[in-house]
Amino acid sequence: MNLHNIKLAIRNLKKHKLYSVLSITGFSVGFAVCIFIALFVYNELSMDKSFPESKNIVRVYDPKENNCNLDIVLNQQFKEKYPEIRFACPLEQLSDVEIAAKSGMNFTRFTGLISTTNDFFNVFPVKTISSVGSLPFEGKEAILITRSFAKILFPNEDPLGKPITVFDFIKGKITGVIEDFPKSSSIQAKVLINAENPDFLLSQSCNDGRCWNPINHFLVLQPQTELAELAKKMTTDIPKDHPEIKAIALQKLTDIYLSAPINGNGNLSGNLSLLFIFLSVGLVVLVLSIINFLNFYVSLQYTKLKEIGIKKINGASFNNLLRFSLAEVSVSILISVAISLVLFLIFLPFANQLFQRNLEASWLLRPALLSALILITAVIILINSLAPISILSRFNASSFLTKMKIGGNRQTGRRILTLTQFAASIVLLAIVFSLNKQILYAKHADLGFSKEQLLRLKLPIGFKSQDAFKQKIKELPLCESISLSRGVPGSVHLYMGDGKSDKSITYQSLYVDEDFFKTMGITMKAGRTFLTGDMGNACIMNEEALKQNEWTDFEGKRFMNGRDGGFQVVGITADFHIESMHTKIKPACLIAAANDKHDDLRDISIRLTPGNLGQQMDQLKLAWKSFIPDEPMNFSFYDEQFNAMYQKDERLGKAIGIASIIALVLTFMGILGQAFQISMNRTKEIGIRKVNGARVSDILAYMNKDFLVWVAVSLVLAIPLTMFLINKWLEDFAYKTEIGWLTYFASGLIMLVTVISTVTLQSWKAATQNPVEALRHE
Repeated sequence: MNLHNIKLAIRNLKKHKLYSVLSITGFSVGFAVCIFIALFVYNELSMDKSFPESKNIVRVYDPKENNCNLDIVLNQQFKEKYPEIRFACPLEQLSDVEIAAKSGMNFTRFTGLISTTNDFFNVFPVKTISSVGSLPFEGKEAILITRSFAKILFPNEDPLGKPITVFDFIKGKITGVIEDFPKSSSIQAKVLINAENPDFLLSQSCNDGRCWNPINHFLVLQPQTELAELAKKMTTDIPKDHPEIKAIALQKLTDIYLSAPINGNGNLSGNLSLLFIFLSVGLVVLVLSIINFLNFYVSLQYTKLKEIGIKKINGASFNNLLRFSLAEVSVSILISVAISLVLFLIFLPFANQLFQRNLEASWLLRPALLSALILITAVIILINSLAPISILSRFNASSFLTKMKIGGNRQTGRRILTLTQFAASIVLLAIVFSLNKQILYAKHADLGFSKEQLLRLKLPIGFKSQDAFKQKIKELPLCESISLSRGVPGSVHLYMGDGKSDKSITYQSLYVDEDFFKTMGITMKAGRTFLTGDMGNACIMNEEALKQNEWTDFEGKRFMNGRDGGFQVVGITADFHIESMHTKIKPACLIAAANDKHDDLRDISIRLTPGNLGQQMDQLKLAWKSFIPDEPMNFSFYDEQFNAMYQKDERLGKAIGIASIIALVLTFMGILGQAFQISMNRTKEIGIRKVNGARVSDILAYMNKDFLVWVAVSLVLAIPLTMFLINKWLEDFAYKTEIGWLTYFASGLIMLVTVISTVTLQSWKAATQNPVEALRHE
């Protein structure tokens, strides 16, 4: 490849403008999509690897109970008893709960709260920007905030030493400002509180009268530590007063983000199945881009057969022609890659919004990604440069000058490429349809309660007038019914075991008032709802609890936790979803809150009457201000709350949808190039058919025939791969819809319409041409 060949390649690009524009544009768009997907995958695989000791950091969990929340007192044992452990810290995260923060007249809401100790900074060395003492947490009431949060809560003042109230009950003093957590960390928080203060612990579990504070434990191990051996030793040393722990295992920090979820996990989590599907989509688009470029390039070689023949007569060797082909392909591919990088920079903000990530263009300069980019570009150039070998190596000079129809549509290689292109497009379409079908199913499935017209208010922890506030709302015309509770579907953080049961069952527990079932629209399967005398003495369980207890009925059964004598089970509800469709319904226990304990009920659920929503919200805000004038009303709608649980799946669906549209466009362009070549090669044949009486419709049907067979074959090839990918993704859902044959039929039909339209569009000119002109041309 020399300068002369490069100049000839550029000249040919200018000469064949249509081919050049279509091939370069198609490859540029496809390659830009692949760059976005590659950066997304790179970001997901790089999570938690930025900490210096990331390879030696592990989290303790109970594999038999699939639980990583263990009693905080164990942390001291981990630090002192095992020489394999260099550092240990307790850590509890609330990453998906909206929290209020106040300091004087400053007020804001945020997500991301951590309860930990100073040992945290030995495990995760987040830099301290400023502090009032030698340690980040100075005193048990110490609270830390990040740099970005300090700018929000204290825009024009130094936060050090300022009092701060978090969650309405955590009152402390800011003793330090730290750097924001790395974006590549699954641990994210804006506020850190001192776990050495018992009042700053966020969770408590109780069983058989014994209570403990469950929390995650992260350890930094000595290099080369055998995890299995250490875990075995720690299992043997489980204290006898911790019967809730059945075994101990160690999970690497770098495995947490993409591993199957563990109960008690507060880290951000990805999804390995989604990542696999997304990576597959990127490979499909890349293959389609290569095939599309190859189709145009091979078609272009057919248009230059006489030119190639003349070169061979004048002494050009096969190597000379191959070097020119290499130069021609290299120029086109390098121009395409340059354009794709420009498209990448232009659409990077949109991609970050779509992925909810902070992808950076500078990552492309990192050795791993830059090497991959160069290698992939070189391989693509090589693949497309070798394409003319199958053409040039089989014909002599006279063949080039006398035969314009070379191989027709019987080329095995061309058929394989076409089938691959069609099958890949069908796979993408079927995946998009399946994703959307499952997401729609999840968002509109019966949850076991009625989420429409249902509003949730969150009361401050210090609020003590729940019954009066409930009565105030109840008198408003907007209220059909109203209830108080501690926890609601979509937000339950209380888990209790039955201390007297011979089965190890953990119940998602809610304290509710007597109007809860009416307001939520939960169906009773047996028994009754609460009566006045039940308050503080009774509970109602769901069908899953009945099933796991192996009870034939609930008569005479009691839930032995929370009070002396336990709670009498007075009814069984139909199962209802407390979490998303990703999670299987678990045993639930709804406990009748004692009338004198309503101060602990901070969730208000309101069933709205049909009417003007804007006016109803105004009335609610006035009622709120009459009781809680210093804080804005904290509310959410249940349907929006549950729909938000599928945002990640929806973003994936949109991303794959965009990739599918691009894939269809690439397929359209590739078919256009093939149809053009076939029409050109069969000009004489079409003329003879028309002279013999063939109609335009007959010619178009004849031209479409082979393509229709290829679509049918590609559909058969695409179905198994699509089923594998979709089933892989659906593994993340405990409840899923059926992906029927209609999905594949619709995908094939769209592909069929695309092919027929494209081939007909290109074939129309050849089919309507004067046959005399066609024969004279030949």
